Amino acid sequence: MSWDKRDPKRPLNTEKIMYKEQYQTLEWFNKKQMIIQKDNFTCQSCKKFDPSLGTVAVFNPKENDLEFHRYDSNSSIYYLTSQKHGMALKINFHFGTWLKRPILQVHHKRYIESLKVWDYEDNDLTTLCKSCHSEEHRNKTIEIFNLNGELITQKHYEPIDDDEQSSPNIRPWVFYSGNRDNYQISDVLPFVGYFVQEKDLNRFEEMRKIANEMVEYFFERFLPDYSKKTNNT
Repeated sequence: MSWDKRDPKRPLNTEKIMYKEQYQTLEWFNKKQMIIQKDNFTCQSCKKFDPSLGTVAVFNPKENDLEFHRYDSNSSIYYLTSQKHGMALKINFHFGTWLKRPILQVHHKRYIESLKVWDYEDNDLTTLCKSCHSEEHRNKTIEIFNLNGELITQKHYEPIDDDEQSSPNIRPWVFYSGNRDNYQISDVLPFVGYFVQEKDLNRFEEMRKIANEMVEYFFERFLPDYSKKTNNT
């Protein structure tokens, strides 16, 4: 057994140290990315998603439509596509104003003795945002099994934070400017662009109306704190 040099009478939590090291490996990084992609870049508890990690498919119940969301965190441009209407919008929130996205982590539903954190079956892992992950560990114990599948015990664990957070510690889906140490919440007046093919020029006003409705409902669902006023072209 190892001992804490600051207090020779207290043994080190070698189990936590071992797991912390495993969460910093390339093997875990690759497994984590695979699970998050499988879960549609979405927290499986609160359903907040991070469209900067990949294209997120989101059902629009109002229109009975499947939408596709993507956010370029370098340019702060949001891409919103409607499958039903065959329309793609480019919402420019302007460089220097950034969308705070949820931090997505991968949660182990159970632990198995001697198994590396990346060697679990996919159905033993699920995507949670950082907030839901902390709540899950705080409110529930995790079952621990041996390699024969026999339940040994169950324990409370602190979630291991394997993310380097470069953005401010603020709630997701608000806009900010600055950096994590010096930031302010920003207002937005996005510029919305969409293209009309020549064959659809006779439907220009109809498509403009659809585009405006898409943007308004997007704000209503995901950005309710912000004005729905936009510049369209």
